[in-house]
Amino acid sequence: MTGLDLAWPESGASEAEWQDAYQDFLKMDPRLVDAFYLALEDVDRPFNDEEMWPSHYLSEADRKTGRLPGRKARSTPARHS
Repeated sequence: MTGLDLAWPESGASEAEWQDAYQDFLKMDPRLVDAFYLALEDVDRPFNDEEMWPSHYLSEADRKTGRLPGRKARSTPARHS
């Protein structure tokens, strides 16, 4: 990882190397650690319509009924004869 004074392991590194790097990361300025975690949450947040959200963002009741959080049930549009 460039820009940080931290030796970040390569993707094939051992679990111990990743744990050591994470412990070193946690020793950095707490504002940087907080900013990093906020950025991870922001990247992981669904950006599209709630209908496309992964099921783990819905309550168990919403998953069972197919209803979406914060939305009223859809009404049937009026038909014109």
